[in-house]
Amino acid sequence: MREIGTIVRLQIQQARLKRGEKPYRVYDTSPLLSIAQLHVTSHGAQALQPDGQLVIDVHHTDHPQSQNNGGNSLSIGFTSHYARMRERFGAHLFNGCAGENILIDTNAPIGLSDVERGLAIHCAVGAWLRLDQIRVAHPCVEFSRYSLQRPGAEGDSAEIKAKLLPLMEGESAVQAVHGPELEQAAKTGGPNPKLKQAVEKMRADYEHQLDAKFAGARGFVDTILLPEETRDMLAFALRICATFGGPHLGAFTIPETGP
Repeated sequence: MREIGTIVRLQIQQARLKRGEKPYRVYDTSPLLSIAQLHVTSHGAQALQPDGQLVIDVHHTDHPQSQNNGGNSLSIGFTSHYARMRERFGAHLFNGCAGENILIDTNAPIGLSDVERGLAIHCAVGAWLRLDQIRVAHPCVEFSRYSLQRPGAEGDSAEIKAKLLPLMEGESAVQAVHGPELEQAAKTGGPNPKLKQAVEKMRADYEHQLDAKFAGARGFVDTILLPEETRDMLAFALRICATFGGPHLGAFTIPETGP
């Protein structure tokens, strides 16, 4: 078990964040309520206000307009993901705007592979909350429009959601775009050739774009190190930090290594 971060925000969705009727629904964050303590059960999340009022999350099975589908009782987000979204789409994407109940402060992006074996949360009362049925919550078209600051935009839903795909892992992107079709196809004998080709193409594109050499060519990373170079480069970086006290401007220059 390894620590991935500290909880920095708890909140309740008092009502749905999607207002209106399709295809003109908009994303509205006003039902989000920041709270000091969260009470979690198998039915979902709820909170007791200082005045004694019980507030139930819209994904709780007991909510009058419950949006619970059997696998979305509790949601968790990470600050590192918000940092990436703000960098790409703008400062309006405040921490928590996606509506998760628990926001964890992390330095690096968290993928499904990091949490697929489960999460353990150390609660304030000293007990552990263990979550072992983790799945990715893909962005809806309304949140995608909100991210793009195009609340009333028309157009194909898959095309709009695809704008957020560069922030996902390959398999998550496939499920976000083709998930419903794949789920339906699984009930009727498998995907047709056209769907299968589209899925394979998307996986191949992500495999290519997530390659370190591709990232280096696009300027997304400063350098690519071989495992045997790590110690020398780390020593170089520490030496620079220890001996230079002024501000740093521009890229670090990494000395050439011999053959």
